[in-house]
Amino acid sequence: MWCQYDRFGWFPCMPRGRAGFDFSEIFLFRSPLMSSSIARIRARAFHLQSGRCFYCSCPMWERSSESFMQLHGLSRGQAMPLKCTAEHLKARSDGGANSARNIVAACEACNRRRHQRKAARSPAEHLEHVQRAMRRGKWHGPWLWENPSLVAVFGNRPDRDHYAVELRATVPGG
Repeated sequence: MWCQYDRFGWFPCMPRGRAGFDFSEIFLFRSPLMSSSIARIRARAFHLQSGRCFYCSCPMWERSSESFMQLHGLSRGQAMPLKCTAEHLKARSDGGANSARNIVAACEACNRRRHQRKAARSPAEHLEHVQRAMRRGKWHGPWLWENPSLVAVFGNRPDRDHYAVELRATVPGG
């Protein structure tokens, strides 16, 4: 079996030597890279942000995708990008710490899209980019905008204003 870490702290282990393996044989194990302190900070940020993504304001799920899918009438493929992740505002590779001041809760899609560019946007730039795309209805996918359960949660977020002010004050490029 081979194992590889991914940036979300989990790695798949797959049997070796089989050209066409059954994906049901993939096992997920907890990575030692994802410390319990990061998980606690992410859970705290999730709670402080009312379970919504820092960037797009979509509701996220933290523990149970099944109940989240049922609550919002989503398929597994639609729910997976809305999984809560810990987003470092200042990357650890740039000297950012694993602290509550540096970690917010972001959906997997927003977190991934911020970092998929050669030069990742700053958190403030990505926040503005996502908000513009959300206003145009061009973020996540049409399934989001056709789901009244999800669209109902968008709007003013006082907690985001708090984070945005702190973000601009503490993060370089913010």
